[in-house]
Amino acid sequence: MNSMYYEFKELLFSPRAFFSKKTGPAFDLLIPTLIVLTGGVFGHITPYVISYFSHEGLAPVNAILPVFAVPLYILGPFVAWFLFTGILYGICKLFFSGTGTFILTLQNTGYAVLPFTIISLVPLIQALFFSKIGEIPGTYDVLILFGFNILSLLFIIWTGYLWAAAMEKTHAITRGRSLVAASITVLIYLAYHLVVLFAMASRLLS
Repeated sequence: MNSMYYEFKELLFSPRAFFSKKTGPAFDLLIPTLIVLTGGVFGHITPYVISYFSHEGLAPVNAILPVFAVPLYILGPFVAWFLFTGILYGICKLFFSGTGTFILTLQNTGYAVLPFTIISLVPLIQALFFSKIGEIPGTYDVLILFGFNILSLLFIIWTGYLWAAAMEKTHAITRGRSLVAASITVLIYLAYHLVVLFAMASRLLS
């Protein structure tokens, strides 16, 4: 357990040193798979938990997770993982003559989403915490939502930084080129979420 703690600490705060150890021919997808799965599961169940506790413990209909949606919720994070990997691998190979394999890119892209997994826990903890202290004024609600959005953006940037370190070591490219590859991937991710938000907003206003 201690070794995993120190490994994750190195991944988050000394990623170049961490990924320099993850570029050999051998690969292990177990830990990256658990990181991706944990973030995906908590990210999807959090709205249902918040809905449940916002009704003071009475489980409303919209707090019940549809059974048919469970496979999609489990598969979704893995689809995103493969897409991120494909984008990073394609940029590094096609434009920067990267030397890494797809499977190592997949492994290290998965490790690098650890900040995503961490931030996915925050709203869940927040929902559980405020359910214990009762309702909070609407102004604080807005401030908390704003603060969480800022925090989420910072963690997305943090993930981008880890992706850059991962691609630098995995594909033996310069730090500048790895930053370009990671920045493009983060911008694609943010653009996708902006499109989704605008689509949701237009549906609500229509």
